[in-house]
Amino acid sequence: MGVVTGKAGGWTSLRFKWVIAAVMLVVLAAIAGLNIIIDPLDLYGNSFFQPWQFNRYERKLALFENYDSPQVLILGSSRVEALNPETVTELTGKNCFNWAQPSASAETILAALKLAVVENDAPIDTVIVCIDPMIYHPSLWIHPQARLVPDYTHYFSNDYAVTNLRERMARLFTLEQTSSSWKVIRRDLGLGSNVPRIEYREDGFAIYPQREESLLNGDYNLDQVLGERVPAYIDSVLGIEQFTGLSTVRQGYWEEFLQLSNEHGITVYAFIPPMHPDLWVFLEAQCVDHLYMETSAYVEQTVSDSGGVFRNYIDLDSFDGDPEMFWDEVHMRPENGEALLRDLLSAGY
Repeated sequence: MGVVTGKAGGWTSLRFKWVIAAVMLVVLAAIAGLNIIIDPLDLYGNSFFQPWQFNRYERKLALFENYDSPQVLILGSSRVEALNPETVTELTGKNCFNWAQPSASAETILAALKLAVVENDAPIDTVIVCIDPMIYHPSLWIHPQARLVPDYTHYFSNDYAVTNLRERMARLFTLEQTSSSWKVIRRDLGLGSNVPRIEYREDGFAIYPQREESLLNGDYNLDQVLGERVPAYIDSVLGIEQFTGLSTVRQGYWEEFLQLSNEHGITVYAFIPPMHPDLWVFLEAQCVDHLYMETSAYVEQTVSDSGGVFRNYIDLDSFDGDPEMFWDEVHMRPENGEALLRDLLSAGY
């Protein structure tokens, strides 16, 4: 009798596991289907819904192609979206376009310069480029939005550029995409905010209506944002376990960038961007600040050798930056962006 009970229990346990597995598969399929149809991050080229975040690589290229005779180009990650082209024009007397890219890599920066001066024959004579260690990360994927725009991928030639099916499928199940899909649903049902997360001026300058509204209402809490984001930065952004050193492949892209600039008579103003002091203290305590020192030394040498200008702005005091003028641990508000530009361009204008 005891043996029969054991068999029944085993069968029941096995059947229960199959039921759980089936339920999980249905839930995962539903999540994937939801994210494909809504496409909240504009990754799959669908147009059934207005995305929560449009393809910023595609949008920047379109804006650039319609901008009148840019002479100065701002390049780098989203950390330079706070650099106002109007400030550059005030300081130099030249038209400026901000081509900041989310999660920029050495490949995407080089591709943007080639699109500007090779494909569009733009009269660029100055490039302001933000460099941080992530640009040379040895295993970081090229941003999926960039890999969906053929104009960019034309210039990607290494293994990082391969659109891996497994990686793309995995993105269907991420919390970021799923929560963004839910935000789209709430927005379209009139239950969430219709204020855009980000907008671009015709010169590529980024405006954050949601943040600006929160700041105006007095409820933007920088301390809370820092408290949530700083402790997660090493793993979620730096990917420190895979960051074994600066990628020689990506250094090659950077050196090609400098060579192309020289061939077109372009002066390069390169800088290591600032971060909020709370993050720098945290990085030093975790002993990962060496990545920034290594990056700074490499960029300073290569830029100096090519006749450009280099500045290390990790320390806010180096350009009279204000620790209160940040949106989070790395993204400056325009006030700090203006102070940085004035200091950087004072070397040549």
